[in-house]
Formats: sequence, C-alpha cells, structure tokens
Amino acid sequence: MNKIMKNIEKTLSDIGFAKRYILLCNKFSDFNNGKNFTKKDIIGIFNKDAFNMEFNSKESLFFKNYVVGNLMIRFLFGYKYGFIDCRYWILEYNETLLNGSFREIALMEDKEFNEKVAYRFPIATSLSDLKDILDSIFNLNDDFISKIFDDK
Repeated sequence: MNKIMKNIEKTLSDIGFAKRYILLCNKFSDFNNGKNFTKKDIIGIFNKDAFNMEFNSKESLFFKNYVVGNLMIRFLFGYKYGFIDCRYWILEYNETLLNGSFREIALMEDKEFNEKVAYRFPIATSLSDLKDILDSIFNLNDDFISKIFDDK
C-alpha cells in the first residue's frame, strides 16, 4: 500500500469515519418507507448559493471535486428511493487510489461494519430526515477534506 493510501486510511480513522457512518446508518434505517426525492428537493434544503455541488443528470447524483496537491478527490452522493449512497473517488495523477462507497470505506476501518448496521446506507423517509442525513454526510466530508488539507 502506498504512503498516500496509508495517510488516507489514517485520516479516516482520525475523524472516526466508520463509527460516525454506522451511527448515521442505524439512526436512519426505515427501509420500507424511504421517500423518493428530486434534485429540487435536495437543493431546496440548503441555501442555493451555498450548495456548490455539481449535478450529473444521467446518474442522478451530485458531486464535488477537491484538489489537494497531486490528489483529486471526488465526493459523490446519490439519492434514489431515499437511499443516500455516498462515495469517494480519489486519484493521484489520473491513477485511481480509491473508488469506494462510504460502506466500503467504513469496512476498511471496521471489518464488522456489515454486522453493525441494518442497512449499509442511511435512508430518508422525509425532508427532515434528508436534511439531517445530508448535514451529517457533509460534516463527515468536511472533516475528511479539512484533515487531508491540513496534512498536506
């Protein structure tokens, strides 16, 4: 494993990524009542000027790119049927170092992740749930990105 991946794994551990994601998945786990949201619903939750993510209509997902030294980190999230499915795609000089969902990333830190959650992603059943989930996801992402920038 290269040095950069070791640093990424340490950063994830330092911010308590797996523990925080497990709590989020278990707090929002009503699979049978997941609500389908629109792009407008998601943008409407936030101040439109502050919501600076791009939208890919083909995949129905939002994404944001960060450049840290030689790394390009893409944070993505989809939202079908209330399932808030997030992932990171991390490249160094166009070579993929990591391309994994938050559940796959949590498994890197906690091998028992699958046994600790009812579902491997948080599920929104209302706009209120959606806001709480996205607030938590964005805080998790902000902590990860900030720590990566601090370590550079």
